[in-house]
Amino acid sequence: FIHLGLGFVGIIANSLLIIAIARSRRNRFLKTYSLLLLNAAITDIIEGLADMLSMIRGQSSQTVTHKLIHSRVVLVPPAIIYIYQGVCGDISESTCFFMYSLIIHLSMHSIVLIAVSFWYRYAAFS
Repeated sequence: FIHLGLGFVGIIANSLLIIAIARSRRNRFLKTYSLLLLNAAITDIIEGLADMLSMIRGQSSQTVTHKLIHSRVVLVPPAIIYIYQGVCGDISESTCFFMYSLIIHLSMHSIVLIAVSFWYRYAAFS
């Protein structure tokens, strides 16, 4: 339930951030900086949805009690095998893998946006 809860909270919080960005585009500094914030909010919303659809968990199928997406990560050197269960597994393995790959990509995108955001604030205030 942690992925589901945090994903839901993240989607709500970033939706509120998008509303706040739409209402406060008057200041020149905030107008430019709001593009970074908007990009980060949209990225986090998509990442939260993908995370809710493809949770990677190391638990066996016997302990899964609700029908969301869970997987079992099995290490078979030199490979890693993901066994998906639930809604994502019912669609296709490639959909589950795509969602997981999307999470990894968007996580890296968020980290880069944080770095660019710190650089922009430093450049604007100095």
